[in-house]
Order: sequence, then C-alpha cells, then structure tokens
Amino acid sequence: MRPLTPLTLAIVHPINISVAIELSHPLSQGSVHITSATDEHTDTNEGVSVDPHYLVNSLDLKILARQVRFTKDAITRAEPIVRHLKSYYQETVPTIILASAP
Repeated sequence: MRPLTPLTLAIVHPINISVAIELSHPLSQGSVHITSATDEHTDTNEGVSVDPHYLVNSLDLKILARQVRFTKDAITRAEPIVRHLKSYYQETVPTIILASAP
C-alpha cells in the first residue's frame, strides 16, 4: 500500500478543501523561561519552560469563534464550492465552539 501523502490524497480525493484560521494578534500572552543554564541542556528542550497560555483571554476565544462562523458561512455560500460539498456534510467541533460564542 502506498503511503498517504498530499499528492496521493489529491489523486484519491480530487476535491479537497483546507481552511486555516488563526488569531494574528492574540491578547493572551504566554511565556518562555530558561530553567537551567548548564551546558548539558544545549541540544535538548530540557532547561526551557514554555507556557503558551492559548485562549486564556476570553476575547481571543470569542474572536476565533466568530472567525470560524464567518469562514463556515462564506464557504457554504460560495457557489463554486457549494456544489462540491456533500449533502450529509456535518461538523461537530466548530458547532460546539460557536454555540458558546455570543
């Protein structure tokens, strides 16, 4: 069996849609700290503490949820794309996120 690569997936499923949504300027701020200054940790991730604090600020989650809603609505209204969407198309994770957004 051939390994699944972007090229083989495109051949098997010729119509694919990928959407990436991100917060360009999030209000949540994380931190990166050096926890060890010894030379023995120079080639590894040991000695570094990373705390990204993703979506800690509630406004970040609201903005991201609105971006997801806007993108979903735009895709499902775009006639060149709509004809390729399956009628039984469902999504669960964005619905959960959108339900909690104002």
